[in-house]
Amino acid sequence: MWRIFCPLLITLLFAAPSWAGPSKTQVKAALEVLQEAVDDMGGSGLVKRYSLAELENLIRAEGYKNIRVRESGSIIFAHDDTNYMLQLYDDGDLQLYYGASGLSVTVHDMNEWNVSKRLSRAYIDSDGDPGLESDLLANGGLSEEIVKQFIGVFVNTSAPAFEEYIRERSQ
Repeated sequence: MWRIFCPLLITLLFAAPSWAGPSKTQVKAALEVLQEAVDDMGGSGLVKRYSLAELENLIRAEGYKNIRVRESGSIIFAHDDTNYMLQLYDDGDLQLYYGASGLSVTVHDMNEWNVSKRLSRAYIDSDGDPGLESDLLANGGLSEEIVKQFIGVFVNTSAPAFEEYIRERSQ
């Protein structure tokens, strides 16, 4: 989209003779093209960060249960009787966490997961339990839809696959 938009904008702005600069009409046309590009991106609606309250409302609206906001900047919530944690960082980045206890896996198992999977990373925490994390960086902008998709992929795809993976290896 931007590959098409940028040359068009430059053409519209600088189509006038170099001594005259862009006319008001050309600037207006370029701004209309820019607005159309923003509208095509879903009206943009991108923000640099969400507050904990906004994230809590978004999680609640998606139907997740047992939502608890912690002073540490995290939100614990449940889906299908499994707890997840969403951490909000000072820079607006988000991190999802899923941990399992009572299962014994090796460092080799975690390395195999990390080499063969995308969108998350696995490790053994300080208690010897397997954990899974995924990050969503805010520097490119966030929207409600982006955050919903991030949570949905983690909760419905990554974490269940990880749980199955570690259960198979801990037997």
